[in-house]
Amino acid sequence: EIKEAVPGKESLYADSKPLDRNPEPVLKGNAGNTPRSEYKATAESVIDEQYLKEKNGEVKLIEYMTYAEYVKFAYKAGKTTASTQIAQDRIVLVVQVYYPDGLDHPKVGFIKNCLATGYYNAETGEYLGGSFTGNFPAESTAGPISLSAVPTERLPDE
Repeated sequence: EIKEAVPGKESLYADSKPLDRNPEPVLKGNAGNTPRSEYKATAESVIDEQYLKEKNGEVKLIEYMTYAEYVKFAYKAGKTTASTQIAQDRIVLVVQVYYPDGLDHPKVGFIKNCLATGYYNAETGEYLGGSFTGNFPAESTAGPISLSAVPTERLPDE
């Protein structure tokens, strides 16, 4: 016998409501609303020049774009997830750094010819996610890896 959790109130179960595949984004759109001069994510704030010199890193891309543009850019590079918590017209700063001598990743080990891509909330400077591609260690089961500070879901095949 199932008892009511709160007498007189309808109980909800994991499968009692349909999944909202288009939830209201947590990070609202801001394209055209915030002047670039007010962005907290800048080249200077996200790139550590000293670290780049030490690791022989080469900045390949640093560009403001909408989240929708980033998703298309990342999809072409093999990323197959996107966040429903970020509005399509949210401005992000995308940074790509190539490490020809490789990069030691704390989870998968040394990645030869590593291309690191990160994206940041332009307005706040918060890191939102990114990916690493390159030649992974033979003992690693990892292939290209994606990191995200916000929940993501798989993109449909085009």
